[in-house]
Amino acid sequence: MASRLNGLQRTLTWQDFGSPRPGNPPAAGQRATAAQTRARPNRTIFAEPVPGTRPPQFRLRDDAVIAVELDRAQTFVNQWALNRPAPFPTDLLHHEQGHYDLVALFCRDMFIELMMLKEQSSSTPQAGMKAAQAIFQRFDGFIAAVHTPYDTQTDHGNIAQQQQRWDGFIRSAFTTPRTPPMSAPDGTSYKVALLDVLRQGGVSL
Repeated sequence: MASRLNGLQRTLTWQDFGSPRPGNPPAAGQRATAAQTRARPNRTIFAEPVPGTRPPQFRLRDDAVIAVELDRAQTFVNQWALNRPAPFPTDLLHHEQGHYDLVALFCRDMFIELMMLKEQSSSTPQAGMKAAQAIFQRFDGFIAAVHTPYDTQTDHGNIAQQQQRWDGFIRSAFTTPRTPPMSAPDGTSYKVALLDVLRQGGVSL
């Protein structure tokens, strides 16, 4: 089975957040976390010998999988947030969707770099795996870091103009082709890296 990326595009619903947590809403003038979305990559890779090479060379096997998964233990919504008048719950879910999309886009870019690495060979299977782990570690850092500016600049989705700005970052990363053009083996056009979109928008991670 060919390498694949799972979970890039997923529309969240409140059912994805489990049973709403009970509790009282924050007092007037106070702030509290209404909901939280945490997603993470689940990765599977293997090395293999390159057929016919003497001395043997090794490469990543073309059955790598990167799956975007919700961390159920850290994804939740509080009941008081769902009880607030519209459009608060809808706007909140939209903001939480952004958290998922940001992780998913970094996972996509991670997968693209891994597919580029797959074209290379090395003298030991450990070398290719080490290079893959370096890619994973770098993107894990981006994934861990991106939530803070997203929440801070949008005030957790409460500043509409800033939420729209971040929506634009996400939309661009999903739809804008890379320059110069790059394509997957099946001809699919690779889209611009999320990190480049954020940097152009003045966001540093």
